[in-house]
Parts: sequence; C-alpha cells; structure tokens
Amino acid sequence: MEIVIQEYLIVSRLSFIHVGSECFVTYTKKLAGENLIVRGRTFFTKKVEQLYEVRSKQLADLLDKIDFVATTADAWSSPHRKKFIGETVHWFNEKNKRISGCLTIKRIIGSTTYLVIGRLLEKNHNDFNISGKVSMMTTDNGSHFLKSAREFNKHSVAQRTILQMQIDQD
Repeated sequence: MEIVIQEYLIVSRLSFIHVGSECFVTYTKKLAGENLIVRGRTFFTKKVEQLYEVRSKQLADLLDKIDFVATTADAWSSPHRKKFIGETVHWFNEKNKRISGCLTIKRIIGSTTYLVIGRLLEKNHNDFNISGKVSMMTTDNGSHFLKSAREFNKHSVAQRTILQMQIDQD
C-alpha cells in the first residue's frame, strides 16, 4: 500500500503533508482496512529521495552511452514567489526515436542571475556527464539565460580547445 500512496502523491503532485491529514488517513483506511498503518510525510520523503537517486543513476547510465544530446531549460516563479529551474535532456535512440528525460527541477534561493543559472546548468551537465555532449540548448529569451548560455559556451569552447591541444601534443 505504501507504493500506491507514494505513486499517488507523485503523480498528483501533492505535498507529502497530505499523508498526515486526518481526512487522508481515514480515507485510506476505509479503502485498505482499519489495520492499515499510514506512514507520515518523513517516511514518504525518504522513499521519494531514494527513488530519485535510483532513477538519476539509471538516467546517467543511459546518457553515458549517448554521444550527443539537446537540452531545454526554463526558470519560473510560483504564485507564492518561490523560484525554480528545470532542465530536460533529449536524444535519439538507435531506432531514431526521440527519448527525453528530466535532469532536474530545483528551487532557486536568492537572485536568479546568469551566474546562478549557469552554475546550476553546469552542475547538472557534470552530474549526468553530458558536458561535452550538449549540441543545443533551448530556453526562452530571458536575458539571464542568454547571458548564461554565452558564458557557458565560451567556457565549453575553451575546455574543448585545451583538451584538443593536449591530444595534439600526445
């Protein structure tokens, strides 16, 4: 039953605080029986974090086999003025079918500057080992994303040039 509740929370995009509400506990006990022990939000938070680690590793292992990827990135604010950034990755498999995955959705604390965006994107690319594989990134035309892309591209070109020089010397 815990897996069903976990999937319900994730698919419905509900806060884990719902599992502690009296209404939720009563409802699930009516469905599954009075002997059901409904775990609290900390239990489900840990379970989802564990699932995230497993899925991230699976995606990273899959991306290791891919030569070129494209990414999309966006930043937004919630109605409660919390800022977030998300990035997805896209590639074609051996049958030319487009495959997509979510690299991250993270909350941004503080200002959403080009430097913050650039560092987050660079960390994502390093975490998933796709730094040298990104052939294109699609974003909106927000000035912070544009500046971040320019600075990130300069850095990537410089790294590739240094790497090529080292290869040429060998």
